[in-house]
Amino acid sequence: LVEQPNVLLIGAATTAPTSLHEVPVDKPLCIILGNEQNGLSKECLKQVNMTYTIPMHGMIDSFNLSVSAGISLYDITKRRRQYIQRQGDLTPPQTQWLRAKYYLNSVNARLINRIFQPYLN
Repeated sequence: LVEQPNVLLIGAATTAPTSLHEVPVDKPLCIILGNEQNGLSKECLKQVNMTYTIPMHGMIDSFNLSVSAGISLYDITKRRRQYIQRQGDLTPPQTQWLRAKYYLNSVNARLINRIFQPYLN
């Protein structure tokens, strides 16, 4: 795994000592999730800064990957927004740039060429 300065690398693990609700949200996070059958690899667990567990109640042993991701992202982003007192970490120009990049990448290049070809000659 590649180290990024100021980014906390966290991994979900059923045996982790820290609850999801205790994961710090005062700095950027990179969340790593394994599948419900095997979880995170031993190598991955060695690389993370901390592991967390998602509290489960009732007759369940684990959540599937999409449920774990959804619960984790919902809890962490909700607490992060409360911490920073705004809707996201990006500045308005960063948001605009990423939105424009997304729009450009969402359009088929052949379609763009076909539409603009008459204007290029």
